[in-house]
Amino acid sequence: MNTIADISNELVENGIYIFPEPFATPEQIKSIIEITENELGPDDGSYQFGRANKIGSVDNWQGTAIHEVFGDDMINELANVFMQKEMGGTPGFNDIHITHDYRSDQGLARNGYLHFDRLGTFKFFMYLTDCDKDSGAFSYVPNSYQKGKELRQAEWRRTGDFGQIANRLEVDYPSLGFTSDDAVPIEGPAGTMFAFHSDVFHMGGSVKEGNERRVIRYHLDVSR
Repeated sequence: MNTIADISNELVENGIYIFPEPFATPEQIKSIIEITENELGPDDGSYQFGRANKIGSVDNWQGTAIHEVFGDDMINELANVFMQKEMGGTPGFNDIHITHDYRSDQGLARNGYLHFDRLGTFKFFMYLTDCDKDSGAFSYVPNSYQKGKELRQAEWRRTGDFGQIANRLEVDYPSLGFTSDDAVPIEGPAGTMFAFHSDVFHMGGSVKEGNERRVIRYHLDVSR
């Protein structure tokens, strides 16, 4: 079994680590789905692929399966070690994001393009349903982390304006030659978890008709 140091070293080198086994039990997954179903609310059109919400800090969810999973000692220690090395500090902020994707008739959102995030963030991403390419599996480009970091930092030096940060590879950096064909989907059963830094080139998948994807994400950042 990989140690915290092993996982952190892989993250420092590659920007992503896929846990080899589901990170939550079937009972925890069922409980998280029930909690998030209540928090998602109706499909009011505000999220073009279905329903989405931010539900606050992990500390808000003490006594629930959400806290059991994302408040786990190993998650906390890994975040501390990696973020100290790569982001210049330990976690000063965290937020839980939930999505239920089942629509694909509204075109591409910004994260549907191969991109790096405009703000560098450390994330834990877990599928709550079985997920393959047809149900919108997250995809990433191996060995892209260092290039993404270089591009993001250069953009912030260039403009300093969040809205003007060029971060889509095929749109903003065609000369680099990266395309969505380079992206590898992460497919797996409910409970599949991976940790990544958002400088990794990545993209959201498209959910084909008749499929769905439920996801919970734990975002962490240093105090800014």
